[in-house]
Amino acid sequence: MKTGQTFMTIGVMRQKFKHVSLLLLLSLGALVGGIKTYQNGAPSYPQLSCERLELKHDNQPIIGAEDMAYDPQSGFIYISAYERREKRAGGIYRFHNETPQNIEKVTSIVVDYPHGLTLQRSGSDLTLSLIARDLSNPKIMAASLRRFTSKEEGEFSEIMPAITDSSLCAANNLITLHNTEFGKTEFDETGLHQTNLGYLVTQDHQSCSLAQQGRENIFNPKSGSLTYFGPKKESPALKDLYFANGITANNRNIFVAETRAKQISIYQNDGALSPSHTVKLPGGPDNLTLNEAGEIIAALHPNLIGFAAYRAGWGPRVKSRFAIMSAQQSLTTYDVGADILSGATVALQVKDDIYLGAAYDAGIARCYLSANPTKIQASSQVNTQIKQARR
Repeated sequence: MKTGQTFMTIGVMRQKFKHVSLLLLLSLGALVGGIKTYQNGAPSYPQLSCERLELKHDNQPIIGAEDMAYDPQSGFIYISAYERREKRAGGIYRFHNETPQNIEKVTSIVVDYPHGLTLQRSGSDLTLSLIARDLSNPKIMAASLRRFTSKEEGEFSEIMPAITDSSLCAANNLITLHNTEFGKTEFDETGLHQTNLGYLVTQDHQSCSLAQQGRENIFNPKSGSLTYFGPKKESPALKDLYFANGITANNRNIFVAETRAKQISIYQNDGALSPSHTVKLPGGPDNLTLNEAGEIIAALHPNLIGFAAYRAGWGPRVKSRFAIMSAQQSLTTYDVGADILSGATVALQVKDDIYLGAAYDAGIARCYLSANPTKIQASSQVNTQIKQARR
């Protein structure tokens, strides 16, 4: 066997080991989170009308909408996306909530592999902070924190040097916080929008090595963490989390998705992250967002093993699920068919509509909470190119 073939075989074996270990770990996670102790009874599953929306840029389908954020002032929804299976570069895209078919790439934000993102509005200025992944080394994970600002609705510019600390390698999602050191978050008068900037970052693994992450998946499922990154220091905030994933906050609490435990862990927004309680969910939570009423919108993976198999390219498409958690932490849960969107990783509410993105599928889904929605297109109108891209 030639040397190049040897390295290729080893690389394939490492990748297969990671997928197998992920399947085993998600089995453990299903056991950890399998006790359904909902605070206010079991979640309801009302019927929902949804459609899939094609997203294209330069006549190419946009695949892998990992995360979304909404700016109410401009009406734009921002999306981070790239094609994961082929590691094809993507970027930050946006569309107006009334015309999602008119999507555009935000070319002034040059990031090939964006992951979690968050928005911060201050008058006419809009700041977009994100996690940028570095896929140049097939054996080692790497990531950086990037911050861009648009002044008076103009182009974005990078307003501070990227934070490229090696401890960010497993960064998954982020919220903005106090800009000097970890402390109580400051909000505007609505209690929903943060006014000072720093980062509180979820990290889904402890190690940067993909091989070591595969071992963590089997032997150390509580390897997730929450870390503060600011201009002056890095400060570990929480450890021993079951795959720390999505994160969001209001003026009272910080909410962290622990995917493998199928729960949202809630901490007091008191500067010390004093633990409050957890809410068990009918699926592993991915990204978390807030609606205008302050309710949590959580994308869920109802079958973690099935999702892991689909993600690895071994299994069939899987249905999507999201839950709306009220201030009283009662759950309303909705299922969306796999034919519309497979394995949603983010759910975002804008008025009476829910937008769903999926890290391993093409396009997005739009679901209608109102009784008489005006749809943009029929969900049965599926472009052949999109269908092929979704396989």
